[in-house]
Amino acid sequence: MKAPVFAATVALAFAGSAPGADPAPHFSFRGTAESAECGLRIPVFSGAQARSLPAAETSTYRSEAGDVQQRFAPRDLWMARAWRGRWEDRSGNTVLLAEIDRPLPGPFPQEHVTAALFEQAYGSTPAMAGAKGLVAWAEAFTGRKADGPPAAVPGGMRLADVQALIFSGTPGPAAGYAFRLRPGPMVTQGTTLFFLLVESKEGTAQALRTAIEREVLPGPSPIARRATAAADHRFQNAQTAAGAARDAEADASRTAALRSIEGLKGWWHVETTNYVIVSDLPGVRASLVKQMQADVEALRGAFTALLPPFEPIRSLSVIRVFNDSDDYLAYLGPEARWSGGMWTPARRELVVRPLEFGSVRERKDWLLHVVYHETLHQYLHYAFRAADTPAWYDEGHAMLFEGAEVGRDGITIGESERRAKAVDDRMADGGLDFADVVALSHEAFYAATAPGAKLRETHYATAWALVYYLRKAAPAGRPWSAALDRCRAAIQGGKSEEAATAAAFEGVDIKALTEDFRDFWTSPSRRSAARRLDLLAPR
Repeated sequence: MKAPVFAATVALAFAGSAPGADPAPHFSFRGTAESAECGLRIPVFSGAQARSLPAAETSTYRSEAGDVQQRFAPRDLWMARAWRGRWEDRSGNTVLLAEIDRPLPGPFPQEHVTAALFEQAYGSTPAMAGAKGLVAWAEAFTGRKADGPPAAVPGGMRLADVQALIFSGTPGPAAGYAFRLRPGPMVTQGTTLFFLLVESKEGTAQALRTAIEREVLPGPSPIARRATAAADHRFQNAQTAAGAARDAEADASRTAALRSIEGLKGWWHVETTNYVIVSDLPGVRASLVKQMQADVEALRGAFTALLPPFEPIRSLSVIRVFNDSDDYLAYLGPEARWSGGMWTPARRELVVRPLEFGSVRERKDWLLHVVYHETLHQYLHYAFRAADTPAWYDEGHAMLFEGAEVGRDGITIGESERRAKAVDDRMADGGLDFADVVALSHEAFYAATAPGAKLRETHYATAWALVYYLRKAAPAGRPWSAALDRCRAAIQGGKSEEAATAAAFEGVDIKALTEDFRDFWTSPSRRSAARRLDLLAPR
């Protein structure tokens, strides 16, 4: 059976800049980019750099029975399926590469859908076909209206069935081209269609179209195809490599993570049972990455023992590690400038920033302990079914593991040197205020403004001190000895952050609790006993 002319499509988006005074601006496509996943080498604008696809934002839905679903905008999932790469020059002009199999499915009865429902709808949607189908797909993909139907354009020696589209509106004119590669040594079938979209913030559509047909259309060439984004065996820890098959939700997380780095030079991925790590760290950091894989799997077991999940976790946890701080900030935005790493629930990614000063050992320790801290946040999100967790509880436990020592003999959770010093400073300057910190929302806890930096550190140290004390040193029978258990039960029962905190400290005199902590902290013998206590030992 012969495939329809538009049965499968790959999309490329190009953008250029032009002098505003020149009615026929010059566009230079002297760069090249490759997408091994769809087997193409393409012209790109000079100096264009690869950029990743932002993860589809997650919306959490909770039923009256307490069941939790992660849902997405259908177009976000559709774009993630199509995406193969994006390149951007210094002026913000971009090159987008995607592989399209079917039109955007729908309509759906709700604004957001589960990944499983989307995949079911996508699989039952007929393949794209015909000129009208091409226009509808291109408009959905670009978010722009085509000025008319596609027009046939000569394809030369390499391209066949070339169809041109013109788009207008903001941010400027655009010209698009659908085409196939002619059969050859590396192209056994010419059934895959490509779509080339060139956008410019200045100039005219005609000037843009002239440049594309002169400089770009002769350029696409086939390269060896690869099924998925690069897995670099230099970085893979064989002892923790993923083995068992994953369910649909976990596989969707993995696919989105790998798709987001397709076409990014120097990016690779490795996998463990519970994690997929994507990064552009260089080969000299391979030993660090292997240790990270071993450590996060060991910590997952510790998280589960200390903070049992409400139900089995189905999602695969994604960790994205940048090799450059500027790239980290470009990905997360300027609001992340104070952070060393961040768990982003909306993207369902743990994003890590490198330390760019200090010794090799210091940079390694920094990155690992950031990962320890943030993977606890990530775990709690999935383990507690995306519930609203009080800031003191969430951050206190993250810092508990931040200072963990992970080795062959197991995990040791002792005092965090950094947080303990901050506690000492506070004790010398009037003491801690547990009552103030447990009442803080997440926004107030982080106090992200510049004058709040010192205050934020105080919040962190106080939350760590509270959780550390309640876990390792609170005498049995005190009104606060079961505060953490009561907090978890309230979270599981669907209580708000404020209500969970109230349940945790019901009947507790916070001033008395604070004084008890002071007695503990100033007692060398009690602190020594707490350091020796193994939180993960069976009880």
